[in-house]
Amino acid sequence: MSDRPTLNPPIEATRIGASQSGHSEQVLPQASVAGAGRFAWMAIALLTLTNTLNHLDRQIIGILAEPIKQEFGLNDGQLGLLTGLAFAALYGLASLPMAWIADRGNRPLLISVCVAAWSLFTALGAAVQTFTQLVLARVAVGVAEAGGNAPAQSLIADMAPPEQRGRALAIFQVGIPLGGFFGLALGGILLDNWHWRAAFLVAGLPGLLLAPIVLLTIREPRRRVIKPTAKLLFAPMMRDVGKLLSIRSFVLITLGGVCVTTVNYGQASFLAPHFMRTHQSELSGFAASGINLAGLMLGSGALLGSLLGLSKGLPGVFGVLWGGELSDSLTKRRAEWIVMLPAIACWLRAPMVIGIFLAPNLPVAIAFVVLQAIITGVATPGGYASVLGLAPPQQRALAASLYMLALNVVGLGLGPVAVGVASDALQQAGLSSAEGLRYALSAIGVVLLALGGWLKWMARTSIRRELIS
Repeated sequence: MSDRPTLNPPIEATRIGASQSGHSEQVLPQASVAGAGRFAWMAIALLTLTNTLNHLDRQIIGILAEPIKQEFGLNDGQLGLLTGLAFAALYGLASLPMAWIADRGNRPLLISVCVAAWSLFTALGAAVQTFTQLVLARVAVGVAEAGGNAPAQSLIADMAPPEQRGRALAIFQVGIPLGGFFGLALGGILLDNWHWRAAFLVAGLPGLLLAPIVLLTIREPRRRVIKPTAKLLFAPMMRDVGKLLSIRSFVLITLGGVCVTTVNYGQASFLAPHFMRTHQSELSGFAASGINLAGLMLGSGALLGSLLGLSKGLPGVFGVLWGGELSDSLTKRRAEWIVMLPAIACWLRAPMVIGIFLAPNLPVAIAFVVLQAIITGVATPGGYASVLGLAPPQQRALAASLYMLALNVVGLGLGPVAVGVASDALQQAGLSSAEGLRYALSAIGVVLLALGGWLKWMARTSIRRELIS
């Protein structure tokens, strides 16, 4: 084995008996009870960068949606298809096989290949000439991104002991608001100074540089603890899926997460178009001063991208980190808090949604965006930590992937489409483009957040007895 330093946690073997696995005894990695070491936290930081680029490439289309709609002559339903279902359809189909491979193979290698692939297909979005070509490019991005998130979470669960898992996953999930921030701000600046195509090109380049760093720096911890002659036997993928779906808490948490993610991705696709349609005069007034940053003109697109990026990104980072610490602290006293905290956050978000979309002016709307970002961030670590805690080590990537499959196929896939179709229907009923979108986002947000909170709250009655670690 090479003596070069690698970003690995202190790992020791854990034996899983036949009563748990259905097979002969298996040797699997387990984080040291002493806690994750220095190299583990460095590896988690590097994985957080991959998650940041994942969500940058995924969310940059939000700030570009309105000019893409105008160039290709789309309605809101087609825009929802492009920003949601086109990405999510094969993302969902690919996520389970990717996770199944990750649970058996070299996770850093898989993550590295997928980072390079989704970055390449994001950049290729700059070359499309038709709506169909752009849809296909986003489909390819979705397939590649299916191999990034769940394997990374599985690695982190092996690196961090249960009492630090909320914090570790919170750091990883910081990539969501950071990716949103850079996607919105960068996309807006490039949109104003060049074209929406330039935004896709620039967004794809960093991942092509990061992919080999991941491959060369992080090692698969399982290879360091399992003897070369040891042979792991795994149940077929669908039997493992069946076991996970038999866990009551897993099902309730996943259904609640679907409701929340439908709201999140509906907003991600249509928040910028809403502001462009409803607050365009205010944006144009601010942009009329001709702000210049390092030779780049900050017009209304850059101003909106920066406003949304800052109001969602930085508060979201604070919320996620605070949520990780709060989740760890509360669950040490009572295990049920791992689902109760996200449930309460759902209910607190509902009035924020009304504030964002019915606000009388731009500053008030942005203030509600900030509040919503904090509350959303607080709820994020608990969902992933609870899902990983319900699965044995050899099924963690599959559990995370199954959870994200539901979130992405329904939430990301149908959320933007549902908002777009509802907006089109309201416009056909006589409302303006701005009003139709405003009321579609408001109604879907309030109803689904209330339902999602209730589903997560219901999981509190079974979560304690079903948690494994």
